[in-house]
Amino acid sequence: MSQRLATIISYTHYQDNALQPFNLPEPDIDALVTTLIDPDIGNFDKVDTFVDRPAGEVLNYLAGLFKYRKPYDLICVYYAGLGIIDRDGQVFLATIDSDPISLAESAIPAAELNGWMDKSFSRQQILIFDSYFFRNNFADDQAKMVEGLDPVEAFRGKGYWRLVISSSAKALPLQKENLVLANSTSPSFTDLIIRGLETGEADVDKDGLIGLRELDTYLKQEMQRRRMSQKPYLYSFLEKEDFVLAKAVTVARDTRPIKWDVLSGAITLPIAILIIGGKADIILSIEATVIFLLFYAVLYRYGD
Repeated sequence: MSQRLATIISYTHYQDNALQPFNLPEPDIDALVTTLIDPDIGNFDKVDTFVDRPAGEVLNYLAGLFKYRKPYDLICVYYAGLGIIDRDGQVFLATIDSDPISLAESAIPAAELNGWMDKSFSRQQILIFDSYFFRNNFADDQAKMVEGLDPVEAFRGKGYWRLVISSSAKALPLQKENLVLANSTSPSFTDLIIRGLETGEADVDKDGLIGLRELDTYLKQEMQRRRMSQKPYLYSFLEKEDFVLAKAVTVARDTRPIKWDVLSGAITLPIAILIIGGKADIILSIEATVIFLLFYAVLYRYGD
C-alpha cells in the first residue's frame, strides 16, 4: 500500500554571527501540518517536523526517509530558511548550527540530498523551498563564476519523478543590503500555500485536485497581485509531469439536519387546498407553497 509522507524543516534564527542578521519571520508550521494531515485536504499519512534542529539530526533523518520506499509512495520535503552557495558553486540549506566557512560539515548539502532521492524507489518526490538563496562572501572573480547559477536546479539530481517548487530562484550576495528584502515579505510564501490548499483556491482547473503545477500558477498570481519581492519557480525534468499535493475543499461542510416537518407542510398544504377548493384555488396553493419554502429557508439558515 502506497504512503504519503511529508517532512517540514524550518529555521527562523541561526547561531553563527554571520547568519544571525538573517533571522526570518516564523512560518505557521502548525497550520501547515494541520493542512497536510487533514484527510479532506492533504491526506498525508505522516508529517514529521524539525524546527531549529541541528544539521546532524536532520541529515540522519533524511538519509533514512528515502530508503525502502515503494514506487507510488509520495514524499514531500518542505524547507524554510536560508540557502547558501559556496565559492565552488555548491548549494547548501542552512541549519541552526551552520558555519558559512564549513558548510559541508554543518548544513544540508544539495548533492547529498540528491543522492538519497536518486537512489529511492519513490517515483513521486516533491521539494518545496520557502527560502532566499545567498552567495557566500568571496572574491569578485569567484562570485562571477556562480552569478548565473540557478540554485534551485542544484536539487534536480537525475531529474526523473521529481518536482521542485521554490519561493525564489535568484541568488543574492550575502550582505547587509539584502537584510530588508529577506526579513520583510508578508504574507509569507508558506502562508499563501496554506491559504491555497485550505480554501481550494489553488485548484486552478476546478477538478477537485491540486497538483504542483496548479499550486505554482496560483502562487505566481497571488505573489504578483500582492507585489511580493519573490517570484516562485517550478522545476521539473519532464514537461507534463505533475503530482497531486492535496484535494480541493470548495464546499463548506454542513451537518445541520433537514427540517422534514416544514418540508412536508410545504408539500401537503397546497395539495389539501387543491382537493378542497379545486382549480379555483390553484393560485392560493402556489402562494402557500412559496411561503412555506421561505419559512423553511429561514429556519434552515438561522435555526439551531
